[in-house]
Amino acid sequence: MYAVIESGGKQYKVAPGEVVRVEKLSQESGATVEFNKVLAVYNDQEIMVGTPWVQNAKVSERSWITERPRKLSCSSTKGRNSIV
Repeated sequence: MYAVIESGGKQYKVAPGEVVRVEKLSQESGATVEFNKVLAVYNDQEIMVGTPWVQNAKVSERSWITERPRKLSCSSTKGRNSIV
């Protein structure tokens, strides 16, 4: 059994017992998070695909670690022009 959910503008394939890294959640650690935007559900016999979401389907999970993404620092240099 697995489901395809949408969170933060991205799609994730989730199954029971899996650890999934999801971005842009504003929950603290240990809180239960419910995803109502379920795009597809497969239960070993049939697949249900929503238009755009499956009716009366939701995925709930417990958040483990909330962390900010790593900060990227970028720098550029400009080469020196020599006039001869």
